[in-house]
Amino acid sequence: MGYKKVVMGWVEYQKLVELLAEKIISSKKKYNGIIAIPRGALPIATSLSHILNIKTIVFEIEKAEKNYLVVDDVSDKGNTLEKYKGYDIACLCYKPQTKVMPDFWAKKYNDNEWIYFPWEIIGSKTTKDNQ
Repeated sequence: MGYKKVVMGWVEYQKLVELLAEKIISSKKKYNGIIAIPRGALPIATSLSHILNIKTIVFEIEKAEKNYLVVDDVSDKGNTLEKYKGYDIACLCYKPQTKVMPDFWAKKYNDNEWIYFPWEIIGSKTTKDNQ
């Protein structure tokens, strides 16, 4: 499957993370902490922790309480997020093909789009260009 490269800049990221936070705030739900899924969720979890005034971020589900919000960059196929069922999930974006629809999201992308987030290095060994 050929992917269309979509490069997200910092300005768009800022707008999307603020939109994501607004949706979480509008839900009136309160969270004791955030489970940040490494590596993509780390910048998003940090931004959300500042906006939502959540001081605790963990990286392992075993260290989390039930009232934690799971944060990831994208729910693409949903494989990573499957083990977090039972938690509320917030993703900056999602794709229609996902098996796990996030409770909160800021933007929908097409299944054939590959998103490069501002903190990623295009052309590195871990980006789609080299897989």
